[in-house]
Amino acid sequence: TEIRLRCLEEIFDIYWRGIQYTNAFKEVYLIDKVLLNISTDEYSRKGCIYYKIGQAYFYFKDYDKALPYLRKALIPTKYYFDRSNLQARNMIGTYHNIKGDTDSAEYYFRSALSSQEKVKDRELFDAISLSNIGKALYNTQKYNSASLYLESGLNKVLLENNYELASDISIELAKCYFGHNDLKRTKIQIDSSLYYIKKSDNTYLYQSIYPLMAEYYKKIHNDKLASLYLDSAIFINQIFAERY
Repeated sequence: TEIRLRCLEEIFDIYWRGIQYTNAFKEVYLIDKVLLNISTDEYSRKGCIYYKIGQAYFYFKDYDKALPYLRKALIPTKYYFDRSNLQARNMIGTYHNIKGDTDSAEYYFRSALSSQEKVKDRELFDAISLSNIGKALYNTQKYNSASLYLESGLNKVLLENNYELASDISIELAKCYFGHNDLKRTKIQIDSSLYYIKKSDNTYLYQSIYPLMAEYYKKIHNDKLASLYLDSAIFINQIFAERY
């Protein structure tokens, strides 16, 4: 059973990385059937697989299917390699943040941060949780508090040279500065975000940064650049809409 599940998981990964999403979700159906009949003690990666399936549905914004799998991954781990509990808590929190349920979002983010699990890359997951708390506070327009959490998270991921996470956090921090009308720090953070995006090839974040840049240039009365980045935002959104 263990060998079969490992093979199915590897096949899923190959299809997913190859952007063969239909085939990847066919593997999900097969994996799910096998997982129903075994316990976590019988297969140590059970939580990891449930998180991976939930993440896949979450990627396509199919939250009704994603959440049951993510909740199945909310099991304190016995294994150093298994970060699925922390990952699932942050992703469920992100769902609530998207839906505007800030209290629930902050609950899940703080529960991940306060977890006593000693797992691989724990410092990185603490940085993610701190940043997510900042995002939740940003949604309630608590810009000063939000920026403190985001700055802390950003510093931690930069120490790990994780530019993919840094690009995401940096954009949220730039939004905080803009919300607080600190235009000088907003521009510095926008430039940093563009650098991190380029460094990590995290291109989907152009969907977030171009609208912010359009707002920033409008604020400083540079209508030409404001219009340019608004057009860029529309163009990049069309590209990703076609992918979905």
